[in-house]
Amino acid sequence: MRWLLAFVVLVAGATAAQAQEKLVAVPFVGCAADGQVGPLKPPKAVKTPLLPAAVAAQLAYYVAPDEVTVLAPRGWKCWEAYGSNGSTLMVAPSLSGIDLFSKNRLRGPFVTLTVSFGRTSGRTGVASVAGLLFPIAKEFVDDVKEFTPDLKFVDITHDKLIRRSDTVVEFTTPANMDGLGTSGWADKSSWPIDGVAILIPTAGMDLVTLRIRLPPASRLLAPKIIKQMTEMVLHCECGSERFKR
Repeated sequence: MRWLLAFVVLVAGATAAQAQEKLVAVPFVGCAADGQVGPLKPPKAVKTPLLPAAVAAQLAYYVAPDEVTVLAPRGWKCWEAYGSNGSTLMVAPSLSGIDLFSKNRLRGPFVTLTVSFGRTSGRTGVASVAGLLFPIAKEFVDDVKEFTPDLKFVDITHDKLIRRSDTVVEFTTPANMDGLGTSGWADKSSWPIDGVAILIPTAGMDLVTLRIRLPPASRLLAPKIIKQMTEMVLHCECGSERFKR
C-alpha cells in the first residue's frame, strides 16, 4: 500500500490567508500497524505540512507504515489496521483495547482516516457510501450490487451533508446518532462527529473518509483538519497511477 504517497506530498504553496501568517511545520509522529501480513513498525520521519503557527501548535502529523497520514491533536496515541480492503489510521488520547481481534470501538475523542480500495474486497465499503453520496459512481455501485445483492448503504438519515464537488462531501453526524461518523471504528456519543468523504474515480473508485470527534472546547480544529487533508488528497502528485488526475 505504498501507493498512498498522496498524504506525504504537501500542498504547493499556502492560501492567500495563510500567506499573511507565519507558517511552521507540524511535528511528525510515526504509528505502528497490524493487519494482513502482521505487525509493522512505525515509519521513519517524513516531511510534514506547514500550517499557520496557531494551528500547528495544536496538531501533529501522524504517519502509518504504508504512508497513510492524518493531522490530529498533539500528544495522542496512534495505530493503523490494514488489509486487502484498505486501512484505517486511528488517533486518540488512548487506544487501549482497540486491536484487530476485539470488538471494542472508539468512544471518546478521535481522528481516523480510512482508505477503502475500490478494486479489492474494499469495494463493498466504497459502494455502501458512494451509492448515496456520489452519483458519479452509479455504474460502479451497480456493478457491486450485481455481485452483492444484499449490499446495504450507510444510513445518512440524520447526517448534515455539504457537497463541495462531485467527489467531495463533508458531513456531520449529530451527537447520539448513527451515520457516516459511526460507520467506521467509532460508537455514537454525546459529541458529534465531523468529517469528509472523498471519492477518487481515477483510482478505481477508491474512497478516503476522514472522521473527527473532538471535545466542544477544541471542535473548531475539525474544519481546519478537514480542509488541509482534503487539499492534500485533491492536489496530490502521486508516484502511483492510482491517484493521477
